[in-house]
Order: sequence, then C-alpha cells, then structure tokens
Amino acid sequence: MNKILVFEYLVYRLDKWKKDIEKTGKIVPSFTKLRLQKILFLVCAWNTSDTDMRLLNTFKNFYALPYGPVEMDIYEAMKKSNLNSATL
Repeated sequence: MNKILVFEYLVYRLDKWKKDIEKTGKIVPSFTKLRLQKILFLVCAWNTSDTDMRLLNTFKNFYALPYGPVEMDIYEAMKKSNLNSATL
C-alpha cells in the first residue's frame, strides 16, 4: 500500500468535508501540516489493538516530537513537496 497516496486521499476527504461544512455558513479552521499530522495519527491509532494494528501497519514510522506525533515518511514528503496531488 502506498502510504503517500493513502495520506493524499485522507487530505482530499478532509478538504471535501471542510467545504461541505463551510457551505452551511460555519467557519472551519484550515488544515495546517501540523494538524494533518495529528489527524493522521488519530485516524491510524483509532480502534487498534495489540493483535490488529490496522493502518499502523502502513503508517509505522511515527515519532513523538514536541508538538505531537509525526509520521516521518509523510513529513518528509510534505517538506520536499513530493505529494502527488495534495498541495499543502
């Protein structure tokens, strides 16, 4: 599984959700790189167990940094602008 493509799909769905909410007149904060990293960790860690790691089998390069968990492969792709379709 290509983790960059999975991450880009997550960003795409989040952006669509944000636009749908904004159509109702509500203001939604933007998705910063830091927020996206935190959301990625929450999505991956949600409903996992010792025997079923789910998305943590794909996104397994998380490190604890001062402002929260960071998946280093995704972080490097964001930093180097090596994402295929998502622009951050």
